[in-house]
Amino acid sequence: MQTAQELMNNANRHFRAADHIAYVTYPLVKDNKLIVAVLESMNNAAICIMEAMLQSEKEQKNLAIIPDNFKIKYELFRERAYIYQIEEAEIRIIQELKSLSDQRKKSDMEFVRRDKYILWDPYKGKLKELTMQSMKEYVHKIRSLLIKTNASLQNVRTV
Repeated sequence: MQTAQELMNNANRHFRAADHIAYVTYPLVKDNKLIVAVLESMNNAAICIMEAMLQSEKEQKNLAIIPDNFKIKYELFRERAYIYQIEEAEIRIIQELKSLSDQRKKSDMEFVRRDKYILWDPYKGKLKELTMQSMKEYVHKIRSLLIKTNASLQNVRTV
């Protein structure tokens, strides 16, 4: 099992990758498939943040075990987020990113149209549009969560 510090380093690395793709690479190449790369990096960063907080709690002996199931981890994180002054809206971002990532993985068809990456779910008959602007909003939201988490865990590396 990784330490909280290692998990935060991973979260910072994933965040920097997403930030770089969104603000540097995408404007240069204009490839809408990069939207998925930003989504996956943001999802990985969010999960690492959540796991780092739980691992920190375990290291401080406030938790006995950390479950493997994402839903249980998420609920446990949600219960303990007030300790780190993490707001409910910031907690929901983690769930939203995980949901988008899972939806993309389960989608039967995905394609690029104009400036959007579109996911289609034939069972629900719904289209989900992902844009770089929406990914940039997630980058901005995760940045504030990452700053709080780095400060709480006194991580040397900051965003």
